[in-house]
Amino acid sequence: MKKKLLMLFCVVFLYADEENIKNGLFFGLELGVNSLQMEVFENFTPLSLQKKIFAEIGLKLGDQLYYTENFGAKLSVYCGLGNKIIFSDFAYKDFAVSQSILPFSMGVDFAFLYDVVNRENFVFGLNFGAGYRFRQYFLLHEGIYSLKNNFHIHQIYPEIGVHFYIHNHQIALSYRFGGILSQKSAKNQATLYGANDTFYLRGTLEDYATLEYSYRF
Repeated sequence: MKKKLLMLFCVVFLYADEENIKNGLFFGLELGVNSLQMEVFENFTPLSLQKKIFAEIGLKLGDQLYYTENFGAKLSVYCGLGNKIIFSDFAYKDFAVSQSILPFSMGVDFAFLYDVVNRENFVFGLNFGAGYRFRQYFLLHEGIYSLKNNFHIHQIYPEIGVHFYIHNHQIALSYRFGGILSQKSAKNQATLYGANDTFYLRGTLEDYATLEYSYRF
């Protein structure tokens, strides 16, 4: 499977139209609105189930090539950081446990581009493709009683969206679906700061939307 994907990338970029002015390296920002559901277990008995929405912003670097006037492809790498997620107190014995989480992610995206409106200084089109994210969630110790031991989630997703070009400025709106791989982390063992009790954590991701701005060189 990996060899077939690599061959596809090579074919796509090998037969590009080198004279197309929409070709080029691009660099920019991506803003995503995501959600994380966290489950806390003790001896596999659920103690807490909460879902929080959070924003994530990151840097994107890539290359795009067109091999007809309206049809092209782009490949990019990404690295981003989310805002701190605070899960409200849940009761355990005589403790009130509060947990803050800091999301970090990196990955790669590939998309085909089809331009519907193609004028000299303005382009509007559709994009569809797939991507991969490795998401690491750092558990922050901010109270007397909080959990430790970070967890991560691997995510492979299809995506669809639209894009606009105004001269060399590029904007893309995309929606990323579920995931080919499970978007649930494995049950990760975590110890409670301030006590000797052991818990299990599991994080779950859902579909999310992104807004991307980049400048094409």
